[in-house]
Amino acid sequence: MSATASTDDASQDDAAQTTKGPRPRGGRVALVLRLLLGAAGLAVLGNGVRGLLTTAHVAALTSVGRWLLGGLILHDGVLAPVVFTVCALAYRRTGPRLRRALAAILLIGGSVVLVALPEFLLPPGNPNPTVHPLNYARGLAIVLGSVIAAALLPLLLSAARDRRRARRRARAEALEESLQTEEASPSLPEAGPNPGPDA
Repeated sequence: MSATASTDDASQDDAAQTTKGPRPRGGRVALVLRLLLGAAGLAVLGNGVRGLLTTAHVAALTSVGRWLLGGLILHDGVLAPVVFTVCALAYRRTGPRLRRALAAILLIGGSVVLVALPEFLLPPGNPNPTVHPLNYARGLAIVLGSVIAAALLPLLLSAARDRRRARRRARAEALEESLQTEEASPSLPEAGPNPGPDA
């Protein structure tokens, strides 16, 4: 009894080792990359806070605070509910590929619009030419068009690939059906020479 129990324990240990296995190396690399990117982000954030607190005036601090708080309110109070509502409505009417593309367009495009919004809210006719040095409407249209194209391109490519597969499958099925029809049809006996009346 103890020999079979020890054999069962050993086989269970072997099964546990094969199912778990060693941790893949890619997991460690990804963890190191995440930590390095997080450290770099914290360093940039710390540098920005230091510069904001040491060189900016009080008026600039209140303006930046208002802008950050407004962006947070617009993002969490307007953009996120719109994206969630549209995705919930699209969930019932579309497939998963279109839902992913729609969510990407709304999230990225909405964030771009929120970032560009202050440029459109500034009053026109400012005598300082550096306030509006570029055509921001054209730039926003280009960025939004690029976001839409980048989100829809994989969808269009996969749809084209699915159509090609369906055509190939239909041709293969038609060929198989024609071969089965030829095999199933009875072969006619070959006609020999027609004997004449004298035979």
